Amino acid sequence: VGPDGSREGAVDEPGWLKQWSTFFAQVHSEVGQAVVFFTAKKYLTIVYAVILVLRFFKAFRANARLSVVTDTMMKASVDIIHFFIVFFIIFFGFVIMAMFAFGFDL
Repeated sequence: VGPDGSREGAVDEPGWLKQWSTFFAQVHSEVGQAVVFFTAKKYLTIVYAVILVLRFFKAFRANARLSVVTDTMMKASVDIIHFFIVFFIIFFGFVIMAMFAFGFDL
C-alpha cells in the first residue's frame, strides 16, 4: 500500500498460501466431524453397556440361585435409591469444599 493509501504496486496473497489455507480449513472441518463421531460413539457405548447389564439381570431370573440377587435388589431398591440420594448430597458437599480449598484446576 502506497503512502496515499492506494494499492498500486501491492502484491496479492501468493497462490500457495491460499492453497494451504484452504487445505487447513478442510482438515479442521474433518477433524471437527471426527470429534463429533467419537463423542457420539462414546455415549452409545455407555448406553450399550447399561443395556447389557440389564439383560444380565433379566437372564439371572432363569437360575434359581441367581434370581435371589435380582429379588433382593428389587425389594431393596427404595432403600438403595434413598441411600444414593443422601450419599450424593454429602459427596457434592465435599466436592464443593475441595474446590474452594484447592482451587478449580487440577
